[in-house]
Amino acid sequence: MAVDSDGNAYVTGFTASANFPITPAAFQPLFARGLFDVFVTKVHSSGSFLVYSTYLGGGGEERGAGIAVDSSGNALVTGFTGSTDFPTTPDALQPTFGGGSPFIGDAFVTKLDAAGAVLVYSSYLGGTDGDAGKGIAVDTADNAYVTGHTGSSNFPTTPRAFQPTGGGLINGSGNVDAFVAKFGDNPLSTRSRKAPQPRSASGRTTVRRRASSAAAASSRQTSPPPPPCQLHRNGGELDRRQVQMSAGRNGVYRRRRTDHGGYVRPQRALAPSPRNPSSRLQVLQQRVTRSSSP
Repeated sequence: MAVDSDGNAYVTGFTASANFPITPAAFQPLFARGLFDVFVTKVHSSGSFLVYSTYLGGGGEERGAGIAVDSSGNALVTGFTGSTDFPTTPDALQPTFGGGSPFIGDAFVTKLDAAGAVLVYSSYLGGTDGDAGKGIAVDTADNAYVTGHTGSSNFPTTPRAFQPTGGGLINGSGNVDAFVAKFGDNPLSTRSRKAPQPRSASGRTTVRRRASSAAAASSRQTSPPPPPCQLHRNGGELDRRQVQMSAGRNGVYRRRRTDHGGYVRPQRALAPSPRNPSSRLQVLQQRVTRSSSP
């Protein structure tokens, strides 16, 4: 049993009753007709009514063993299941049954929302031999910690685990091992991986190839053009503009920068003479002063 900050009680266990007290909007309102189903029940702090109560199970045997509640009022349950159709979520760590038979089942870890109507996540947890969850706890970050026992040599473990392989069955010193598993608040985030960079047919990354092309193009450019400064009349007021000349394919183009630091769209300033296409263009700096009257 667990209790939240408002004094509501959360209870789990197992039942063979088809008329177990269930609330109308429960996640699983009907008994699954197996040997036993888990039940998850939230009792109001006054003890006078059920906030919600639901079955949780498939066509085999289920037994609820441990329950906890997180900071949002979601209930987390663990126990044993021998059902191949136990309710799981599509993105679960282990969405399919791993046990060898209904009598040699898996542990399960299920998180119900605060209304008891939706599975936040639900997963099998086990290998090909007998596994069962016995207890569950939640930390301040809403991560779930599950413990139980396993007889499976292929029980799911992480690469850097304290003991990544079974001890009892492998060395013959015992029948089962204990397990400890941590589930994040968002299990999907723990399985994300860095996307590879796109590659070309030659195997080199396109990002590097484009960078090399840009560097080659930059090395072919001539010396940067001088930035003349020009004072000219614009709309009856004296404005200051900085005009930067650059050599284009068909002539010289300019872009203007205003006093506010922005640039206007590049405009064609000068083109080579068709009579003398080989003549070199010169960029001049000049100061033009116009009277304020037209």
